[in-house]
Amino acid sequence: MNLIIKTRHAEVSEELKEYAELKIGNKCAHYLDENDPAIRCEIELDDQLGAKGGQDKRVDVTITLPHQHLPLHIEES
Repeated sequence: MNLIIKTRHAEVSEELKEYAELKIGNKCAHYLDENDPAIRCEIELDDQLGAKGGQDKRVDVTITLPHQHLPLHIEES
């Protein structure tokens, strides 16, 4: 499984990236075959308002499985 963590509109600390990998990546690996390189789990962390702050954080998780027509997409703000 390919696990990709990326950010948009912000600098994200290594601790937050590791936390996302621990919480989301390990759950994906628990339910999916972590040795299959065709499975792709992409985590995108976004700070929508930038330096203004506030309740503007968002995470998008897209899981692409082999032999599936559409990817599984989950988002939370």
